[in-house]
Amino acid sequence: MKDDQLKLQPGDTIQLQFSDDNTKRFYVKLIGYLPGHSVIVTTPRVDGKITIIKQDQHFVVRLLTGNTVCGFSTRLIHSSARPYPYLHLSYPDELETTIVRKAQRLTINWIVIVQNEEPDKAFDIPETATIIDISTGGAFIKSDRPLGEKGDVLTLSTRLIVGSVDHTLVLPSIIRRAEYPDSQSKDTKYSYGIEFLLSEETDKLILHGFVYEHLAKENVGD
Repeated sequence: MKDDQLKLQPGDTIQLQFSDDNTKRFYVKLIGYLPGHSVIVTTPRVDGKITIIKQDQHFVVRLLTGNTVCGFSTRLIHSSARPYPYLHLSYPDELETTIVRKAQRLTINWIVIVQNEEPDKAFDIPETATIIDISTGGAFIKSDRPLGEKGDVLTLSTRLIVGSVDHTLVLPSIIRRAEYPDSQSKDTKYSYGIEFLLSEETDKLILHGFVYEHLAKENVGD
């Protein structure tokens, strides 16, 4: 692989997945890398405790840079606990990249908990809504009750399963389109087109993983 292909910045979030067990996925931070030698990342933690990784453990690495999802295979070549816990991963020979297209939408029927974050519109008890379709950039949701108006900021909370791993995801969002039921329509639901306002790279990776995992299943007819 060319030295300039791996365009990462210290602090970037990286997903480590065990090659022999796709249920074991961790999110770590990039410390740095030396082309042709190693990629240095923080040691994974579970519930605040350091995870013991065996020498030569193989991983699949995924990360998000701009609008591109990158992936490569690697293995643990050295671990250290001093002066802080970190791992040296083998430098990749090949890098796979996928351009993220926000327009690719996944049709689902997924229940979410919704809170309106506008100071004068917050619900005493969060409302429930159904995601009708979702992409990496936003979603179309319906609700039995009004959730807000165009321009309102919402927070959606839900649980997503990515690669057999259960994640709790909080999705800050803004209403871009709002449609209300009327007497001439058979649809009694309130409908909203929302745009996600994600800032955490970990949340972006989880969302991308969920959407593209299910799109891939649809493409192969599973």
